Amino acid sequence: MRAQIIFSGFGYGALYLAAYLGLDGTMVRIPGFLALVLAAALIWISIEDHRHQSFPLLALAGLAVVCILLVIWLGASPVRHLLAALIYGACLIGLSAGMQHLMDRVALGLGDIGLILCAAILLGPLATIQVILLASVAALVWLGLRRILLGTSPRAALAFGPFLCLAIWITFLEPGLMF
Repeated sequence: MRAQIIFSGFGYGALYLAAYLGLDGTMVRIPGFLALVLAAALIWISIEDHRHQSFPLLALAGLAVVCILLVIWLGASPVRHLLAALIYGACLIGLSAGMQHLMDRVALGLGDIGLILCAAILLGPLATIQVILLASVAALVWLGLRRILLGTSPRAALAFGPFLCLAIWITFLEPGLMF
C-alpha cells in the first residue's frame, strides 16, 4: 500500500510538473502559480482519499477557490460554470441518496461530489461529463486489474477521488479530448 501511495504521488507529480513547465505547450496562458496550486491540491486529495477513503473538506474548499480564480483568469463565464456546478450537485446528491437507499451503502461520497463540482466550476458543463467518463473508465480498469492480479472482491471499497483528480487534470490539459 505504501508503494502505491509513493508511486501515485511521484506519477502525479511528474505529470503536473511537466505540464507546469509547459512541456506540452498547453499552459502558456495559465498563471503558473494557480496551476501549481491546483496540481498540489489534486495530488494531496488523491493521496488522502486513497489512504483514508476521505479527505479534508478544507482541501476541497481551497480547490474550489483556485478553480474559480482560474476560470476568471481564463476569461470564461464564472456564472455559467457555477450554475453548472449547482445543477450537477443537485443531480449527484439525489443520485447518491438513491443509490445508498437501494444498495444500503455509500456509493458516491460527498467528497467525490465536491470534486465533480470543482470540475464543473473549472472546466464547464460539457467537459465535466468527460471528467466523469474518464474517471469511471480508469476506476473500472483499476478494479479489473486489482481483481485479476490481487484477487480482491469486486465489492471491496474503492476511493474514487484519485481517479477524479487524474481525470480533472487530463481534461484541464486537453479539454476537447472526447467532445
